[in-house]
Amino acid sequence: MDRHQCGALHLRTHRLQLVLAALDGADGLARLKSAVAAEPRLTLDVLREQDYFSGQTKQFRKTIGFLAGVVTIIMGLGAVFAALNSMYAAVAARGKESPPCVLSASAGRGGGGR
Repeated sequence: MDRHQCGALHLRTHRLQLVLAALDGADGLARLKSAVAAEPRLTLDVLREQDYFSGQTKQFRKTIGFLAGVVTIIMGLGAVFAALNSMYAAVAARGKESPPCVLSASAGRGGGGR
């Protein structure tokens, strides 16, 4: 299917949105950029496919990164409060125990006397 058939199919006969080209060699992109720049009738941006899609998803990635940071902070605060609550509960439970036994000064010294 050529450009005219594809344009007629999508009701776009005058403009192209995207052209995907397979380039020859490592310097193919540089040669294509220079050829497009030399032709004043063309108003094109020459990009690698990865750069094109990276630009398309840039705002989405920023939004997801921001939301991930907010969720991380909220979960971190929740973990701190959970730890504080556990420590408070442990100390409160120890406060209800009977007081420790007080030993006399001679206890455990082995004199055997009373």
